[in-house]
Amino acid sequence: MILLRSNLKEIFSYAFWGIITTVINLAAYSLFRINNIISVQIATALAWFVSVLAAFITNKFFVFKSSGTSFAVLFKEGGLFFLSRIFSGVLDVALMTAAVYFAFFPEKVSKVIVNLIVIAVNYLASKIVIFRKNNE
Repeated sequence: MILLRSNLKEIFSYAFWGIITTVINLAAYSLFRINNIISVQIATALAWFVSVLAAFITNKFFVFKSSGTSFAVLFKEGGLFFLSRIFSGVLDVALMTAAVYFAFFPEKVSKVIVNLIVIAVNYLASKIVIFRKNNE
């Protein structure tokens, strides 16, 4: 029961910080697009980077409570975190392409289902690979 309560607390924390990260992404994008000086593509890429950095920090310290702060630990966890987010981004595009263009599922339904899969993949990658307890 304690383990279940601990996992639920972690999942709710992951969801809360995920919402905060989404807000950071939107705010960063809006900031980068002020006066349309930066292109949509570059603003999107920069906002993605800022939000993934924020997600790394919040996941490391508040969700999975990884305490290692040496350069080696930060470099390893940060590198794995960014690689996993790149992988899940590619997975998102691939699954959306397959669902919409090959399986002919409705686009909006596909996006919801694919987003749930990507969120689960990101959570599991963080819990099992990136911030596992014996990482330090």
